[in-house]
Amino acid sequence: MVSSKTWILVAVAVAIIGVSLSGCGGGSGTPIVTGKVGSVSGRILDLMTTLPLGGVRVTIGSKFADTDAQGYFTVTDIPKGLQSIAITPDPATNWVLPPGSQNPTVTVVADDTVVLDTTIFLMDSSDVPPVPPT
Repeated sequence: MVSSKTWILVAVAVAIIGVSLSGCGGGSGTPIVTGKVGSVSGRILDLMTTLPLGGVRVTIGSKFADTDAQGYFTVTDIPKGLQSIAITPDPATNWVLPPGSQNPTVTVVADDTVVLDTTIFLMDSSDVPPVPPT
């Protein structure tokens, strides 16, 4: 028969092992968090030529990604919920959002990638029509 002291020692040992293993996050040092963050993917094109725009920074909250040569981006680890998308072109270019456009918003879904249903267009600032006189 196993004594109650033995069962207590076994229970303590299991608890210690459980606590030490609970901090494991796949070896990266960063715990894996589920249910709180998601990703957003989309594409940015030139409004006039519909050519892809690479090197455009897309920021959502504190997370960001740059578009690739084909204009695609994916921003990861974004808190779930309604988020604003900030578009920041390379400062060496003259890309701007077309007049009347606003930075888009997206509802981020936890543990999923939301693909924007519309393409984001930018235009060269020299192509922006002048503001009519008042």
